[in-house]
Amino acid sequence: MTHKLTYCPSNRVNGVFDVGLFSSILPYKDGYIGACRSGSTSLDDMVDVLYFDEDFRLLKQNSVTGGEDPRCFYYNDTPYALTWKPQGAGGSNNFIYKLINLKTEEVTILKIEGVAETPVSRLGKNWIPLVKENCLFLVVTVDPELIVFKCDVSTGNCTWHTPYREDLPITISRGGTCCLFDEERGVYFGLGHRTYDCHNHQPYLYTISEDLQNRTIGPDLLPSVKGVHDPLSLFKKDGKYFSSVAFFPIQAGDTMEGHSDLYEVNLI
Repeated sequence: MTHKLTYCPSNRVNGVFDVGLFSSILPYKDGYIGACRSGSTSLDDMVDVLYFDEDFRLLKQNSVTGGEDPRCFYYNDTPYALTWKPQGAGGSNNFIYKLINLKTEEVTILKIEGVAETPVSRLGKNWIPLVKENCLFLVVTVDPELIVFKCDVSTGNCTWHTPYREDLPITISRGGTCCLFDEERGVYFGLGHRTYDCHNHQPYLYTISEDLQNRTIGPDLLPSVKGVHDPLSLFKKDGKYFSSVAFFPIQAGDTMEGHSDLYEVNLI
């Protein structure tokens, strides 16, 4: 099952997308809440909070903070988004990592233990939110190894759950959605994307053991479908799992159109 959430038409006005890119949602009250990246895929892009009714009609859109490609997740029943804002010369050196409380629109800057500056080459950007025993963990990488830190949501202070490494290994198998715990299988699972190149991202499924010590990496889910497919949110509703996935025919900075779809996720 798929349902198109938003569509960015080819006739952009002054280069700015209609509604926004990378839209993702979570169930909220009688409808849905979510976030998107608004702007023209420049360093000035903002993260907007989105409100949809139960039929996925957009009701309201509030611009909140500078950032990119938000990932939506629940932390102890409160909807949040994880985002990052490039800083420095050319905008690609250091990143500011942020949590957005989608309910209150409050923004918390994350501070990483032992890392005064946060270049993307050291910490990456496709982190994976995971809630265990009412604590928020952020998985930095799943491949070739699990690297995780624990986040105090109220202060933004993040401490290393696994040993800190300056030479962070970042492969093409990257994060995407949050991780959810599946009771039947006894594992956390999520959807990430493999970056083969800037125009080819393929979604895949991975699992993480309950003790956060081991992981498995699955194959590409859409190997014959070209384009950029970025999973963004993952939630359970009425006993079924769903994921928001953004799609662009070519990389977001060059495309003239894009959309986000809601997929049902079937675990076999």
